[in-house]
Amino acid sequence: MKNNHKNRPNVVFLIVDCLRQDKLGATGYKPNLTPNLNKLYVNGLKATKHYSNGCVTQVAFPSIFTSSLPLDFGGYNDGIKNRPVSFPETLLNEGYETWGAVTGHPCCSHYGYDRGFQTFQNLIDLYQWFTQLFKVELREALDDIKLKKISISSFITKVKDKYKNYLKMTIEYLDEMDSLNLPNQGWNRKNLKQKIHKEINLIENNTKIIAKKIIDQDKNIRFFMGQENIDKFSKLKVFVYNKARDLLNKKIFILSRRKCFSAKLVNKNFKDFFFKKNNKKPFFAYLHYFEIHEAKLLIANFSLRQTFNIVKSIYKASKRVFNRGGFLYDVALSRVDTEIGDLIKFLEKEKVIDNTIIVITGDHGANAGIPNRKIFSTSSNMYEMFGDEYHHVPLIFYGPGIKKSEITKTCSHIDLAPTLLNILNIKIPSSFLGKPITEKLINKNDVVIAENTGNGLCDIKEKKIAISLRTKKIKIVYDIINFNVKEREVYDLSKDQWGFSNIVKTNKLLKDRKLLMTIAKKRSLKLKKESSKKN
Repeated sequence: MKNNHKNRPNVVFLIVDCLRQDKLGATGYKPNLTPNLNKLYVNGLKATKHYSNGCVTQVAFPSIFTSSLPLDFGGYNDGIKNRPVSFPETLLNEGYETWGAVTGHPCCSHYGYDRGFQTFQNLIDLYQWFTQLFKVELREALDDIKLKKISISSFITKVKDKYKNYLKMTIEYLDEMDSLNLPNQGWNRKNLKQKIHKEINLIENNTKIIAKKIIDQDKNIRFFMGQENIDKFSKLKVFVYNKARDLLNKKIFILSRRKCFSAKLVNKNFKDFFFKKNNKKPFFAYLHYFEIHEAKLLIANFSLRQTFNIVKSIYKASKRVFNRGGFLYDVALSRVDTEIGDLIKFLEKEKVIDNTIIVITGDHGANAGIPNRKIFSTSSNMYEMFGDEYHHVPLIFYGPGIKKSEITKTCSHIDLAPTLLNILNIKIPSSFLGKPITEKLINKNDVVIAENTGNGLCDIKEKKIAISLRTKKIKIVYDIINFNVKEREVYDLSKDQWGFSNIVKTNKLLKDRKLLMTIAKKRSLKLKKESSKKN
């Protein structure tokens, strides 16, 4: 499977956000919505028991790019900024011309994911970018000030520089969008930049006013960017808008400011890169598709130019059992598969398909139809997101020198980069935790780890840690509080694939549970040592 150093193939790496393993036609899903993915899956190297090391995107991506676990190196707040070498950096050092485009804010250059890329395009949705600021970056400080746990001066200290830097980064993204001639997506970028400059000026000259505005308006602050004083009518207008939106969006998003850039645009930008690249060097192209993640926005993001493709995808997805849910997911999946087909046709037309390795995975899954698990009382709770619908994702390698084969051992995203580098005959960095999935099975109890510290900022020292350990036979979810490990959920996967029957209070599978408890305690001890170093 190894390639000659002097004639290495190109690599197209595709992350389809929220792509589930069980939703592929090739794995038995009906209706068959993925003819193009099926071709790669059936004829390539695929791992049938491959899992994400974390859910959501922000938690999952560090493992994909640096073959490290989500809570390593202080956690995932800063993405991969503080982690050892990423695999795109390795490919760049080996002579590859590197290009990437992302359509999700948690995996943009703000979090270090441009490392190793000569060209990196941040095609992010501005609404979600601003939401991230108040949902994650400033959330805990906001909650503390509203509960009177901290003083206004402490609040200012916590948020001033973070808010200012976030706004400066926003201007950089707006400039980048202008340089790429991207669609406005409902935003007046020129006007927004002017408002942000005014907001930065207020931060520097009247911090208390900005602090009060942040506390009073919270995530609605985007409506009042650059304003020193906000009148009651403006506040009322925003209040009515939000109430109307929430009412209309209960089941399907009809009124939304969220507008992700399409897979079609990502493909177009890749094609532009392809025609400008250095033909004397192999290329590594990374494409990130966000449509499935934003499946509920089908109506909100509808445009006449997309009518035919949307109607076609709805028709395909309608050949299904409706009472099992997940219809909008299926429509989005069909549309994404069409774009993957377009990408393959382009590579064939340009006669590079025979010298190009295609790698495809999903960063994590989604709650869409089967198993119809209703576990959240309000918003998503990351502590509870360890079911297969969130973690069982495809891993496909297709191209020259790759034999049609199936890997059935349990593996995860930390194994993706080592596998690709092994195929390319490139030395695997010593910092990588994972192993090539093609290596012979040494330990029949290969364990996959998934972990997080719940919603909001990652905090290994102060917050509860949730860790899932799984083998082919068993899955256990642990709560780690003050680095003390306790079983929360235990599932016999041979009888209970989806994890509905928690046997934690029984004496079943005690031998396996003892083994995994040892691993969980070792993981907890390592995290405790890392948190001590950080502080």
